[in-house]
Amino acid sequence: ERSSKIIGGHLTVEGAPELRQEHLAVFDCAVECGDGTRSIAWTGHVAALAAVAPHISGSVSKTVNLPNSASVEDIENAYRTAYEMGVKCVAIYRDGSKVAQPLSSAKSDESESESDSSAWTAKELIPGMSPSQYYEGQPVPRFRPPNPRFGPTWRLDIGGEEVYMRVNTYEDGSPAEIFLDWGRQGSTLRGMTSALSIALSHALQRGMPLEDIIKAFRGQTFEPNGIVAGHDNLKMASSVTDAVARILGHFFLDRDDLVQVPGGRTAKDYGFGARESQAPTSQHNR
Repeated sequence: ERSSKIIGGHLTVEGAPELRQEHLAVFDCAVECGDGTRSIAWTGHVAALAAVAPHISGSVSKTVNLPNSASVEDIENAYRTAYEMGVKCVAIYRDGSKVAQPLSSAKSDESESESDSSAWTAKELIPGMSPSQYYEGQPVPRFRPPNPRFGPTWRLDIGGEEVYMRVNTYEDGSPAEIFLDWGRQGSTLRGMTSALSIALSHALQRGMPLEDIIKAFRGQTFEPNGIVAGHDNLKMASSVTDAVARILGHFFLDRDDLVQVPGGRTAKDYGFGARESQAPTSQHNR
């Protein structure tokens, strides 16, 4: 079970505690997997083709994979080696040489900048300074939630419309992602709600305090609204976003003032470990 968690979290068997170092080669692939460092060298690909060549009349559908760092000379050597070993036909591919490809061993610049929060450097916050000016020349920290994700789900009835609300959390129990969906609404409203979910999730993962989200969405008024069914503490809401704000505040921040019926079970009662803010205490939250 421990090994399965490591493999699922890192997308590689490297580092699995029950796996011996001498057995790792059995699991090597054409490219590096996850955050692993092992792969089959291109010479191994050519050797495999050469081993099969004498036993068939045609060629083999097997690509020789070279890393993104491969030079023109490396590709030339691959063709020459294939010829010298008797390979009848060979297809050579350098990782990342196409705009789109089914396999990739390299992380994009965006993913690296989003995950590498250690590269962030604090600056003096001047009144009137825009976020673009503040983060100029450095990545904006993004705290991605872990895999697999866990969190509470609510099935609500707001003004006669069925709404599903799911909140995935970080390991400390603070909210990381929000998903909203309708039971039976048209594609336009469903699409707008999905876009709102993405925006809220990105805000949480980039350090926006949950209190600010609640303050921004609480009290907004539009249909559907009115009586809320499916929640023990929230009985009335002026809109879907108002309901979302009130439920988040009550569940994660123990805000009884946001619901009509005080009390009830909250995040800490379910073992989610509620606290006042989702993001680490640092200047990232400015």
